[in-house]
Amino acid sequence: MFLPLLFLSAFTNRFGDSVVSNRDTAALEAGFRKPPRDVRLGCYWYWIDKTVTKKGVIADLKAMKRAGITRAFIGMTGGGDELKFMSDQWWELLHTTLKTASDLDIEIGLFNCPGWSQSGGPWIKNNQAMRYLAAVERQVTGPTLFSEKIPITSKDIPSIENIGWSNESYQAHPADFQDVKVIAFPIDPHLFRNLFDENKARISFSGNIKQQLENKDTLYQLPQNETASVMLELPQKMTARSLTIAIRGRISCDAELQYLGDDQVYKTISTFKIDRVVDGLMRGFIPNSPVVVSFATVNARAYRILFRNSGSEGLISGFTLTAAPVIERFPEKTFAKMFNSFTPPWDAYMWDFQTTDAAGAVQPRQVIDISDHLAPDGTLRWKVPSGKWVILRTGMLPTGLQNSPSPKGATGLEVDKMSGKLAEYHFDSYIGKILKRIPAEDRKTFRLVVLDSYEKGGQNFTDDFIDLFRQQYGYDPTPYLPAYYGYPIGSPALSNRFLWDMRRMVADRMAHQYIGTITRKANENGLKTWLENYGTWGFAGEFLNYGGQSDQVGGEFWLGDYLGKVEIRCASSAAHTYGKPQVWAESFTGSGPHYTVYPGAIKQKGDWAMAEGVNAFMLHVYIQQQADNIFPGVDAWYNMEFNRKNAWFSQIDLFTTYLRRCSFMLQQGLNVADVAYYIGEDAPKMDGIVAPEIPAGYHYDFINAEVLLHSAQVKDGKLVLPHGTQYRVLVLPPQTTMRPEILEKIGQLIEAGLLVIGAPPWVSPSLQNYPHADQKVQALSKKIWGAKTEKEHRYGKGKIYTQTSLEKVFQQLNLPPDLLLKDSVPVHYTHRKIGDTDIYFLSNQSNQRIQFNAQFRVAQKQPEYWNTLTGDTRCLKAFTQADATTLVPLQLEPSGSAFIVFRRSGKPMVQATEERSVQENFPEPKFISEIITPWTVQFMSDSIHRGPTEAVLFKELQDWSESSNPKIKHYSGTAVYKNRFKIAALQRTKSFRKLWIDFEKVGMMAKVKINGQYAGGVWAYPYRVNILPFIKEGENDLEVEVVNTWGNRIIGDLNLPQKERRLQIHQGPAANAPLQESGITGKVSILAE
Repeated sequence: MFLPLLFLSAFTNRFGDSVVSNRDTAALEAGFRKPPRDVRLGCYWYWIDKTVTKKGVIADLKAMKRAGITRAFIGMTGGGDELKFMSDQWWELLHTTLKTASDLDIEIGLFNCPGWSQSGGPWIKNNQAMRYLAAVERQVTGPTLFSEKIPITSKDIPSIENIGWSNESYQAHPADFQDVKVIAFPIDPHLFRNLFDENKARISFSGNIKQQLENKDTLYQLPQNETASVMLELPQKMTARSLTIAIRGRISCDAELQYLGDDQVYKTISTFKIDRVVDGLMRGFIPNSPVVVSFATVNARAYRILFRNSGSEGLISGFTLTAAPVIERFPEKTFAKMFNSFTPPWDAYMWDFQTTDAAGAVQPRQVIDISDHLAPDGTLRWKVPSGKWVILRTGMLPTGLQNSPSPKGATGLEVDKMSGKLAEYHFDSYIGKILKRIPAEDRKTFRLVVLDSYEKGGQNFTDDFIDLFRQQYGYDPTPYLPAYYGYPIGSPALSNRFLWDMRRMVADRMAHQYIGTITRKANENGLKTWLENYGTWGFAGEFLNYGGQSDQVGGEFWLGDYLGKVEIRCASSAAHTYGKPQVWAESFTGSGPHYTVYPGAIKQKGDWAMAEGVNAFMLHVYIQQQADNIFPGVDAWYNMEFNRKNAWFSQIDLFTTYLRRCSFMLQQGLNVADVAYYIGEDAPKMDGIVAPEIPAGYHYDFINAEVLLHSAQVKDGKLVLPHGTQYRVLVLPPQTTMRPEILEKIGQLIEAGLLVIGAPPWVSPSLQNYPHADQKVQALSKKIWGAKTEKEHRYGKGKIYTQTSLEKVFQQLNLPPDLLLKDSVPVHYTHRKIGDTDIYFLSNQSNQRIQFNAQFRVAQKQPEYWNTLTGDTRCLKAFTQADATTLVPLQLEPSGSAFIVFRRSGKPMVQATEERSVQENFPEPKFISEIITPWTVQFMSDSIHRGPTEAVLFKELQDWSESSNPKIKHYSGTAVYKNRFKIAALQRTKSFRKLWIDFEKVGMMAKVKINGQYAGGVWAYPYRVNILPFIKEGENDLEVEVVNTWGNRIIGDLNLPQKERRLQIHQGPAANAPLQESGITGKVSILAE
């Protein structure tokens, strides 16, 4: 979005074939040395404390500007009575913020609602909220005249009490119920008899199951980490087809249902997981939904349920074993209960269709719509035909999800995610009001509407659902509504198809009606949307088409091994396949221990993220710092302290310049990937599957049906998208379902010359056009794949592989790895291409210097080494060229990174050999001298930092934390080192290309002045600054400003009596934690290159 105009020409050709001119490559190098202003780096800016002040926000914005942070996302995530939401004071503060940001040219993004998730507020009424299809059931026997009220009572509404976020205590009321349909259908009452309730049935529990009474209900508590059992013995053989286990509270364990065979041996019917460990509303609007399993008919005299590996002492409130067919896992299939962890795997919402056996199932024609018989007061008058009938009064209820975590007075229900009309209303009620209230000239840099990761669970109904469903699929959903509550209509398989259609519809409308509408409204008002296109809790969409509707997409990565890999792939794949040049990321979330992390310590993780596809950063998080006298400042459990109160923040521009330099390079041209893995059509979907595995040295993206259907074509045997992204191979997921329209398009792509890997699908997952759709899928599969015995089949100009490895396909294509390394080389990489210029980013993911040979899929070009820390570029002398590749000996420092750029033709000056290659490309600098004279060091001596008042003489450099002086030992802040050194022969010295001052170790960052002029800074190894432009003959003044973390001072304060402490410590290292090495240590040398 913010590429310099000079580079936009690369996208003018439809297929991205523009050739970059010499002028372009010169601009590329200039942008690398000094990243253009339009390459923005941002931060999340949370207003979370009870008091947010004008003075504080102005100081924050000015500090951001000095730091090189020119984008900020304002998240109003907390507050007390001092700043009432949308009060005059609130409006004045927001106005001041937007005007100040405009004056400073800092782009502002506002979250789409108060809090960070997701789109709600007090303006959303119950009938505008996310809703689900609820039902009140009555069973009657005909023939008779049924004439009575079917009221909605509090017993019919799930009770939600203080689960999830603190404001998720919304309780729906009977008055919230919106009638949809009243339907009736016949059942065989014998099938629904619970075998646990049979006369003369004997039920026994293993001794380690505790029983307790609660409101006359018996609850069963499973033991932790032990095997427990429930046994049912019947007076005679009885049939079972389904088991339902009612849950109370949190429980997770493995379960197994068995029956007693004629040989008196228990045999397995079904093994399954009871997974109700997370009970927030964002994980499902009925968190304690029952666990439902179905199976082929079993006839036995005894049944047994085994429970193993229970991680908590969860409660079970009942067992139902019947001969009735029930839709397996119907709570999960209707979003009543959603996947429990942050990152659902590719198949988390994929289930077998169950049986097509219609025995015991209600046929669609038997479902009667009796809505006209319901009076406004809830009285139903209906002549019941003969037999046993179920009456369902269905209607919508709010899921109860609210925007969070939000300030007082700013919380309300989440808006309906399936309605464009209501999404527009929400936009107008919040962002629209801000646009009207604050003059345009005072909000010139308010440019973004921010939607963070989705954390609001699912919904399964909306206004006009039945008409909308009919328009999308061509059949009436009314007869299938009982499937929402487990009743199979037609057969379990047909009902599963209907529920598949419902989930797919929810995902499509979340993308196009929700995100698409917010984006349209934003664009109409001169704004853009920024979206994290996935959900860490209860995501009901499909990550690719969801992200495709936003102007900009972002992922996230946390420090450590927490979140990142899936989320970044979600964002990068959406960006690459929908033609978005930037892949943003919420970056470096979740530090720990607090106030001990610094840029040099997180560089390796940031480099990893860039190699994964990130090319624009949103630092997480800058928390609004309202008071100048409070240190170390306001913080939160999930943040790294990117704020002006942090001890090293005065030098963060060294780090932000690095990130912007890398972002500039990685935003050029197009991503290079060889494989597109198709994610399938099932929803929800937050990940794809990489099967078969992609070999090392190749990259991939995920791709969806929407892009394949509407954007993909084949050119020269490659799958090509309109903006220029291309792939050599399309891989289908390991499943047997596909709708005929997407299969037909894939067939067209193969016929045009594409190579595809995957087994043939045989049925459609949808009920749309059933059974004709299945017949069409089977006919197309036979046509495209040929005989079932063929592992490879030529179809038109292309080929389909049923079973093969990608290595074999690449060999047939004569396609070498994009980057070939030995297995032991810990390098992560990414590749961009702009015209004829290839840009490789390489990251050393180890803490050791590494030397290695890298073979690039580039021919007859000169490799150049572009130093990410300094912005310097140079040609590499030693390399070896082959027909399609170039072998380059390389060296990367610990946690180091570099760009290897190929932009010009060239021949090696030295042929690479094992003995000489690395030395030719990375010669060691020449030692000139060492600074061994004493240093004077001035610390900050105020009451917060507590350093020595007078300058201290360091005869030898020492680690502050090892000082005998407690004012130095526990010092945190800035210290200024001063010294002098001699340059004896200036003319000879000036003949060098570079003259470095080299620090062996710096804790944690430093800025260097030579003769009063700023020369540069260091924050990552090697700690070197080029001082050649600033030296003079004879004596030279050297000044080094060093900063460390707050960690040592926090530890020092914690070891003082309470009354002597000056810091307000909420989080950080413990009192007995080891101190961090700080200051300049080791040798300080002058080196020449």
